[in-house]
Amino acid sequence: MNAPLMLLLILSAIGLYIGYKNEKTQNFINKGFFGKTIAPLTGLFNDFYSNKGLIIDNVDDDSVLLNTMYKNLYGIKLEGNSNTPNFFSVDDAKTLYRTYKNKPNAFFYYVILKDGIYHRQYIFSYNKNLLKTIGEKFKLDLLSGEELANIILDLFMQNQFYIKDKDMNRTISLNFNSPLEANSHIFKKIARENIFQNLNKTDIYQSYKTIEGVQKTDISELLKMNFKGVIWNYFDIEQRHIENHISRLINTAKWTGNKNLFTELKEAYDIGDIQLVIANSIASFREIDESIIGNFGTALKVDFLKKDIFKKNTLQKTPFKFRDTEFDFLAPIDFLGNYISSVQKKRTRNADFYGLDKNGGFVNYSFAYDNDNPHSFIVANTGAGKSFTLQKILVDMIDIDYKNAYARNLGKDKVLVRYYDIGFSSENLLAYLKTNRENNIAHIESEFSNFTYNICNLDETSKETFEADLVFVCDLANLILSSQEGSKILLSSEMALFKDLLKETYKTGDYEHYRVRDIKNKKLQNRILEITNNNINSFLKDLPQEFDFLKKPLLIDIIKKAEIQIQNQQISKTDRQDYETLSRKLRDIHSLEYFSNFDSEDVIDADFLSMDLNNYKESSLFIPIFVAIFQKTYLKDRAYAIKCKRERKKISKKLYIIEESANFFRVDYFSVLLEKLALEARKYGVHLILIAQQLEHIPKRILKVVDTRIFLLTPDKKNEFIDDIKRNFEPNEDVLESLNNTERYELCIWYSKGVFNLKLQVSDFEAKLFTTNPDELNELTKKEVKSG
Repeated sequence: MNAPLMLLLILSAIGLYIGYKNEKTQNFINKGFFGKTIAPLTGLFNDFYSNKGLIIDNVDDDSVLLNTMYKNLYGIKLEGNSNTPNFFSVDDAKTLYRTYKNKPNAFFYYVILKDGIYHRQYIFSYNKNLLKTIGEKFKLDLLSGEELANIILDLFMQNQFYIKDKDMNRTISLNFNSPLEANSHIFKKIARENIFQNLNKTDIYQSYKTIEGVQKTDISELLKMNFKGVIWNYFDIEQRHIENHISRLINTAKWTGNKNLFTELKEAYDIGDIQLVIANSIASFREIDESIIGNFGTALKVDFLKKDIFKKNTLQKTPFKFRDTEFDFLAPIDFLGNYISSVQKKRTRNADFYGLDKNGGFVNYSFAYDNDNPHSFIVANTGAGKSFTLQKILVDMIDIDYKNAYARNLGKDKVLVRYYDIGFSSENLLAYLKTNRENNIAHIESEFSNFTYNICNLDETSKETFEADLVFVCDLANLILSSQEGSKILLSSEMALFKDLLKETYKTGDYEHYRVRDIKNKKLQNRILEITNNNINSFLKDLPQEFDFLKKPLLIDIIKKAEIQIQNQQISKTDRQDYETLSRKLRDIHSLEYFSNFDSEDVIDADFLSMDLNNYKESSLFIPIFVAIFQKTYLKDRAYAIKCKRERKKISKKLYIIEESANFFRVDYFSVLLEKLALEARKYGVHLILIAQQLEHIPKRILKVVDTRIFLLTPDKKNEFIDDIKRNFEPNEDVLESLNNTERYELCIWYSKGVFNLKLQVSDFEAKLFTTNPDELNELTKKEVKSG
């Protein structure tokens, strides 16, 4: 056969094989033809194909098909619930060795990627079960094939990463669902350009020996170092491969006549006296401060040297297809133990805020998605930055555009803010938000003279809301009584009767038909008179729907019904006595006047409602009045949440922020009420956020229903602060380690799944915006301010 014809046949066969490898072509070609006709040439084609760069032939649900002899590659992303190191221990390594040493493909890659604040760790293997075993240790699932493909592209070190929507995003992201182009071709085009870019811009460093005496890697310290690149760590525990490696050592040593050491090693390995692993580490750097190489190697328990041989192969094929086996070395299985370390908190979808973790990498967090309930507290000593921290979290959640002060994520279908404060800590922020009229902002400075609240105003929207409000009415009554010296709260029997009277009243509608003249609040009365043509005797029941809050019974209606029952001889003496004491206690509440008339007006319709309660704080009724105001807003927010739920719409987040919370817990019964509210409110998207200077300012029963605990520590009081945390909680070792390592103005966030540190990234403009210094207010509220 002449040479041109032979060449043509070979090229045709290669073309057929490449077409066969395309997963779309496979659907149309009878594979039997290849099995019968082309099979003898498969070895030739495999050699040709494997000598090319790394190619993704197909993307499956949990793997990618690569042009390697091992085919399907699987992967996990190494992350957890904390940024305190979680090691794959020596015992874990020994268990892995015992289980898989006689299994095929018992090797894996531990890969660390650092690109600015984009930090990632992965473990890849062609052995699915081995990888799942490692994943179970860290409670991780296998990555999807599409995720794997994008990660492999990242490892060529030419992608760019940016923050958007409080998450890290790729500039180049592959979608492998194109009906017009093969997966392999999509990947190949991009990877080829990345390889070309890397050839002249990448330095390769190769490990060549272990470092004696280093027991654990320090991945956290590694990620803090000044470099941009990928570290590939290869581990092989397959017995056949280890035996072959030892045999090569023996054969090489024969030339020097010093093979005894290795024959003894082989004997020890064969009888199980020693367990070994083959290791190889290579680092590809786009940017590197060469002075760190010594510490870099120490952090990974190996020494590195700069390497240029096979640089092209390494970059083109990646260690998935090529490694320089001359640099493989044997190590005891203990070397693999405490090598792999999870040091990053999992990425959170729909995050509320973000920052940098202890390693300088991006980290984000969600009050609701990371926990069973979304409630939180921020506790720190004076000057540690509580209000500053809260405002930064707040602006992240409402997403302020600093070009025009517009809060893009503020609204009843997005995020609502209810900010209860003493001393107006957020004055600058609120003033700034008001400069854009599209923001629906309201600030109320409350006064006693205008406050009235109908304690018997219940929500009849559903049985659920009505029952919840019955409980609230009893709790509020007890809260009012608790605040007054000498008064006793309702007993359980009295609360039961109170609820029965309210149910009967709402069911029958048997209560006074009130008129406009019965409204005590003159401002509200004048507003109603404008509608009724100044008819002071108009019935409230005839008013438009917007005034439904005036079509309710008052406390005096319930008192009258209780007093009738006192004379009822058809009920037991005990019940008559309970009605008598109930009536007397309700009369005590009625005499205060603030809770026995119609609400002063319906709730203000604002997306951001700030209320300064400074005028109330010295009153014995401060807590009941606050709860009444709180409840009025909550009822409206709850009603809208229920409406969204019925319409299968997303329920918005509602931030109920209570600054200087010590002032609100002066009455013990308030914690009882707040605990019940916290348990109920999470169903409606309510996030309670309490701000305090000390843990003792928040009752323990409230601490128990708060999943997110945020601490800020000052260096001079750190030990005292940590001791206080120990007294109130039972922190584990990870929490104590995070607290001890917390720096000034860094958050230690202890949540239901773990603990981590986060440093908020605050611009100079934000630093001025969040200040409590009033001298800086005028500059901030100028409309010509264009950017932060």
